[in-house]
Amino acid sequence: MKKDLNACLVARKRLEVMCSIIGKEKEIMAAELARKNYELSELEEHVNDLRAQNKTLLQKVKEFAADHEDKLGKGKGILERNAADLQGKGKVEGNAADLQVRNKALSEQLLRSLDAYRLIKRKLRNTQEEALVMRENMEKMSEKVGAGLQHVRAMKQQIATQSEDDKLVFFKEGTAKVEHVFECLEMMVSKHVERKE
Repeated sequence: MKKDLNACLVARKRLEVMCSIIGKEKEIMAAELARKNYELSELEEHVNDLRAQNKTLLQKVKEFAADHEDKLGKGKGILERNAADLQGKGKVEGNAADLQVRNKALSEQLLRSLDAYRLIKRKLRNTQEEALVMRENMEKMSEKVGAGLQHVRAMKQQIATQSEDDKLVFFKEGTAKVEHVFECLEMMVSKHVERKE
């Protein structure tokens, strides 16, 4: 009977070690969530900066287009002025074309950044869901461990008051219940390990 009690105590210690390992995994997941959240906020900042740059470039293109129209409108009557305007037009069109190329490159970069942002946001949501499932499993395991420990304590008290014949029967019934608790915990842990893989 002492062997069986010792076996129960060893099993209890193993369970405590297993719970502490799961607690450490929970802390690691919380740290990973915080890191992902920080990366997400940095990415949002970057997207906002790109939007501001895009607006600035678009405004410059509009200003160049307006200047170009003004120059063409004023110079239509005089041939020399038209020739000068045509030379200026080439420069303005070159600047506008450069700005359009830059604007297109920034737009593409913005789209890539938005795609990356959406991907990180999706990963964050998935990680948060996994953390919620993990928390629920931890709560269930904690309840099972509490019930198992309470059962072991009650069993120890009742064994002390039983006769020798009754002790053995009671001990067998009690160890079967404790064994069931450990089997449930083992099943929960194996499900968690399978999900992580």
